[in-house]
Amino acid sequence: MASEQELEEIRRRVDIVDLISNYVTMRKAGANFKALCPFHEERTGSFMISPEKQIYKCFGCNEGGDIFGFVIKMEGLNFPEAIRFLADRSGVKIEDKFEPTQEKKDDKNRLLNINELASKYFQTILLNHELGKGALEYLKKRGISEEMIRKFRIGFAPEKRGLGDFLVKRGFRESEIAAAGKPERFYKRIMFPIADPMGTTIAFTGREFPDGPGPKYLNTAETALFHKSRALYGLNNAKMAIRQKGSIIFVEGQMDVIASHQAGVENVVASSGTAVTEDHFRIMYRYAQRFVLAFDNDEAGQKATEKVIEICLRENYTADVCVLPAEFKDAGEVIEKVPQMWPELIKKAIPAVQWHFDRAFSMVGDEMSLNGTQKKQIAAKLLPIINQIADSVEKQHYLQKLANRLSVTVEILKGSIKQDKYASKKPSEPVGEEIKKIEKLDLQGELIGQLINNPGLGKEFIGKINEKHFTNTYITIVKMIKIWYNEAVIISENVQKELISYLRKNLNEADQEILKKIIDSSMNPKNELEAGEDNATIESAINQTLEHLSLNYHENQKLDFARAIGEAEESGDRKKVKELLSQLQTFLQSAGGIKNGEKDN
Repeated sequence: MASEQELEEIRRRVDIVDLISNYVTMRKAGANFKALCPFHEERTGSFMISPEKQIYKCFGCNEGGDIFGFVIKMEGLNFPEAIRFLADRSGVKIEDKFEPTQEKKDDKNRLLNINELASKYFQTILLNHELGKGALEYLKKRGISEEMIRKFRIGFAPEKRGLGDFLVKRGFRESEIAAAGKPERFYKRIMFPIADPMGTTIAFTGREFPDGPGPKYLNTAETALFHKSRALYGLNNAKMAIRQKGSIIFVEGQMDVIASHQAGVENVVASSGTAVTEDHFRIMYRYAQRFVLAFDNDEAGQKATEKVIEICLRENYTADVCVLPAEFKDAGEVIEKVPQMWPELIKKAIPAVQWHFDRAFSMVGDEMSLNGTQKKQIAAKLLPIINQIADSVEKQHYLQKLANRLSVTVEILKGSIKQDKYASKKPSEPVGEEIKKIEKLDLQGELIGQLINNPGLGKEFIGKINEKHFTNTYITIVKMIKIWYNEAVIISENVQKELISYLRKNLNEADQEILKKIIDSSMNPKNELEAGEDNATIESAINQTLEHLSLNYHENQKLDFARAIGEAEESGDRKKVKELLSQLQTFLQSAGGIKNGEKDN
């Protein structure tokens, strides 16, 4: 990773006012500059940029930092990625033993240049050549403005193929053109460039034009640049709106994304001609934590919605569903025919589990006169979904709701789940004493790795560590680290080695094996917390890990309460139920205080 001297050189060359002006419109305010915050919606500007201190601060949402912090937040990057982003922008060459060789970098840049040139070639044909006239008229009939055509760099690949010769004349070898995804293979297609989050073209989707060769959509094959399971169409154009809205609208096709932008709803993306994957959601989660699903109204769209909801429940993501009126086949048709309806439908999106409820009950007709068979069918549909809900309180809410609508007791529904009659396929949790074996780091191991990698900062965090948040797998190591931090005088250059040596001397064989896996993983070059990060970034990362540990602990506590209450209800011990509900209420109030910054005891 970059040295401190290289980081300082990047800071010296990149002016924060110039950087942020690429994202927002700002005006002079005394010695500073003022703008509407790009990270939350506001009507009056509370986002201040100081050219003297080279920092920014929003007095509305409390976001603040330097050029690295801004790029990390704005572009959804980790610190090493932000360094590379700003190094490229400023012309600073950084030395990194884990970086690809210069030769490999040059090879990748040549592949990117091929796709960039292809994108310009296709758009020139569409906008400025007789060969693209028919495709341009078609797009305008579909309601796509020239502004959107330019924004999304839409183009046209004509029947007369010339791109291959064009690229060869520009000095690219045929082997390189093939490695870039063979953009010359497209003909008689409207071309939609697929960009990475930075806006660089990495692949294409070609839509069949009348009398074209078929199929309707053709995508670039997987390349070193393009992986369909990770690529998101429109993310580069949606980032700003996503930050401001705090949510991502997920649609099926490119035309839906473009039409949504034209209708003024810009926080929208689509998968790139492939099934939705968990990787898509992990990438989107870097930008926002709420997802709105607006897939097509046909059977395939409904199945896609079901699959995505399953991912969201499993990963504990917040997902709502935008229900399109039955007379419209997709979001694009809604926008084309009744554009003012689209923002309203987004506002009325319903929770994902509620969407499943509505579908299940709509299939049986009159809810007031359900027979036993119909109730069984509904339970068979909904109980596996409810059982996937990670939050115990939310799970209890939907169990109670289903019980009320089926006119049965919650205990009956819980009994069905316990008998595995309607159990989800979610892997079972280990019960009792944890087995001391870890395959990859979880949050607890990650925090330990952060403290070991940054012992100079550890004293600032040691008081925040709550031993309750650690399982038996890690607790001995945590206690030893706390002892060392409280006793050590941290002045030595070899302080990290001293900490590791202390732990190895005082841990038993099983714990030493766990420590080894933590060290091996946390010092892996691919780890986001690499050497060279500034203290502010590392402190922020450690604070985030501490916060997530606290939230996980409280989720587990709520689950324990839910189980205990269920057992007390089954045994008919009303006194115990009342006592547990009172304890849960106290606990939830305490958890609310913790979320607002109070100390977790």
